[in-house]
Amino acid sequence: MELVGLLCEDVLTLPAKPVRKLEFIGNSITCGTVSDVSEILCDKNQWYDLHNAYMAYGPRTASELNAQWHLTSVSGIGLIHSCCNMDIVMPQVFDKVNQRANAGILKTIRQMQLLFVWVKMMVFRIRPPFAVLM
Repeated sequence: MELVGLLCEDVLTLPAKPVRKLEFIGNSITCGTVSDVSEILCDKNQWYDLHNAYMAYGPRTASELNAQWHLTSVSGIGLIHSCCNMDIVMPQVFDKVNQRANAGILKTIRQMQLLFVWVKMMVFRIRPPFAVLM
């Protein structure tokens, strides 16, 4: 199939972006792991078929607060150690576009007003999320 053209009666302008800016940093819950059963029921397929970052708590919170949002998240990542034979932890990669320990490209600087960090810390028995005003 090939798209050859598109006809429009009118061109609409995009609505203005919300002023508030939120960033959510975390693990699988921030990624939206197993957050969408609208197409596939939980018991009918693999758990990773149910990922939907848009349904994660970050975008949903931002929507309720009329805010822009940005996710920095990796399923299984931790602050001190990660699961699933992962050789990286969030402090090594949260500021990278390519979330590998050896990646050198930094994310563009954003002017976030509120930063949410949600990484389960079993070692300290502290319950997330943590919010930091920027």
